[in-house]
Amino acid sequence: DRWFMSNAMQFESEALPLTNSAWSADWTSESSRLMPVSQTLSAVSADRRLGSLLVQQLPDDTVVLSNLSTELQLPDDEQHDVRTSLLQQSVWVSKAVSPRYVRYLVSEREAAVIRALSDAGFTCAGQVEEWTKAEHSVTAEFHLPVGSVCCRVEAVDVAAHSSLDFTSLLTEGGDDLSLPHISISRAVLCGLLDDCLQHSNDLPMLPLPEAEQLLRLWRLSRSQVRSFLAVHEEQPAGLMVTSLVDDGRVAETSDVVIEYIGVGFNARRKGIAAGMLSLLCSDVCGRHQSPKVTAFAGADNEAAACLYRRGGVAPGGRLW
Repeated sequence: DRWFMSNAMQFESEALPLTNSAWSADWTSESSRLMPVSQTLSAVSADRRLGSLLVQQLPDDTVVLSNLSTELQLPDDEQHDVRTSLLQQSVWVSKAVSPRYVRYLVSEREAAVIRALSDAGFTCAGQVEEWTKAEHSVTAEFHLPVGSVCCRVEAVDVAAHSSLDFTSLLTEGGDDLSLPHISISRAVLCGLLDDCLQHSNDLPMLPLPEAEQLLRLWRLSRSQVRSFLAVHEEQPAGLMVTSLVDDGRVAETSDVVIEYIGVGFNARRKGIAAGMLSLLCSDVCGRHQSPKVTAFAGADNEAAACLYRRGGVAPGGRLW
């Protein structure tokens, strides 16, 4: 589940002294407009490092916390105090950039971190279900509806141009399309994404991002990010964004993460999302050794659960 603290909440920090005092300068540097800004907060006492926390400002106007660690030789109650202090301090320094919210994604098995988040004033925004598909699992054969085509473009091109040339992949039934490209304006793509976001139901407690914010976030990813567009009856109808994770293994081996999948409100229940998912799984399993496809959805999102089960993607653990 994701825990977040609203910007409007009062913050009173009793955090331990921090080793780095240049945080504000880092937030406002030129690099913050080009790439996510990262900072490690450290709690120290008598020149002894007691714990640390990684804080990142992302282009979607959020702050992400991760890698919360403490000195393992400390007693349990002191480790808890250090965790709580670091989390409180991270909210205080994040106020310099006025984020929409501060979030921490944690496994439900990490009870100590969940307790510290609660004591630091964070609120649970809901649970996220992790869905995975490995090479050995069955790939369901779903096709896009008649009159539909799927095409793709690299995320870096989406950010750089006002008019986008998507490379066509498949038409209904899996036949090759004779036209190699489909041109869509950036404004139309943003309109489709905003429409999908407005009608999404994952973690409703969190404020919705804007399309432009997500496009900047995907463009800045260190992974290879691709946007897949489903066009139905000559109108943009669905969008799927994936990232190819580079973990240092051989090039033919890859893990693909579905960053986002959605269908416009007026084009739902036509099989568009299932067709895009099936196309992705077939493509990944056909081109890579030991591939794995991973997706995340709100634990209460029954539509997403049904989609992934039908596509041969199995549920895994839950995250807070």
